Amino acid sequence: MSSSLRRALGLLLCLTSCEQHRGPARAGLLEPGAGDAGPGALTDAAVANDASSTSTPDAAPAGDAGPDAHADATTTNARADAAPVERPFVVSSSPALGETGVYPASIVNGTGEAVSLRVRVARAMDVSRQDAVLSSVAGGQIPLSGEWDPGGTTITFVVSAPPFTGAPPLADETDYSLDLSALRSAGGAPLAPEIGLRASRLEFRTGTRDPLLNHSCGHVAFGPYADAVASATPSPTTNRVDRPHHLYLLDLPPISGGDSYGGYVRFQAVADGTFHYFLDREVDVARLDDTDASSPLAARLTPAACDGITHQVTFDGLGDQTYLMHIGPSTEPVLHVIVEAEYASR
Repeated sequence: MSSSLRRALGLLLCLTSCEQHRGPARAGLLEPGAGDAGPGALTDAAVANDASSTSTPDAAPAGDAGPDAHADATTTNARADAAPVERPFVVSSSPALGETGVYPASIVNGTGEAVSLRVRVARAMDVSRQDAVLSSVAGGQIPLSGEWDPGGTTITFVVSAPPFTGAPPLADETDYSLDLSALRSAGGAPLAPEIGLRASRLEFRTGTRDPLLNHSCGHVAFGPYADAVASATPSPTTNRVDRPHHLYLLDLPPISGGDSYGGYVRFQAVADGTFHYFLDREVDVARLDDTDASSPLAARLTPAACDGITHQVTFDGLGDQTYLMHIGPSTEPVLHVIVEAEYASR
């Protein structure tokens, strides 16, 4: 056999062997089967995986959230905490949280008794939400409907005296709480429960009703009224300020050398008893004896029973005795003085 024939036979054998060995790979590359995505499909999957890894780094296998899922949730919660729904909160109230000695029977319109409870809030509220409940430690509850101011930031609740009972609006020396949990902001958020409140409640304690003070408040509204002028120096003709159940508009002369006012009046007791001056401001009052020695009389702050009375001076007197009183200094030239008397048994 010639050398050229041998080379031809060797090449044929080589091609046959190589085709058998490489056949499956070529078939897969040129004709991808239904179960083989082929090289192009793998490339698309890689792109998809890249997109997935961009939006969710280090994604865990399906069915396993992995540690990063908790981190993502924490991040989401942090974003929510960073922009919470803003709650309105109490700026001020009357009475204040925990206040004691709240007057249980203030005078309204000269005769009626009521207690006003006011709450001012930091932002505008839903004025259609105006209900609250007042509770006492004794177990009683009073449903209240308040009234908002035009700006929707201050609400006032009025507790009126029960009709035809003679009872005051609130009981003496009693703990109360006003439940404000039903109020909502214009955006629907409730009040912050611990700012100016305690568990969404305004808590306070009442003082004691003073019948004589309330009686005097009626004179503020309805009189009768009387005019008087104090004397710069005492004399037998100094004007008297001593008629019970009268409100005096007392003119005080200027005190030399200053911007204040003060002077003398007389008080005559028709019988033994205890006498009261109810005043519309704090001012010094003194009673002089026969030797002109001055005895200061303490002016005590009254409860907030009504506008027009802030202080009270009390003193004892003997029947048919006339006392010289000095009033002042005062920052204002006119002082309102209501006279009341409690006579001893005769």
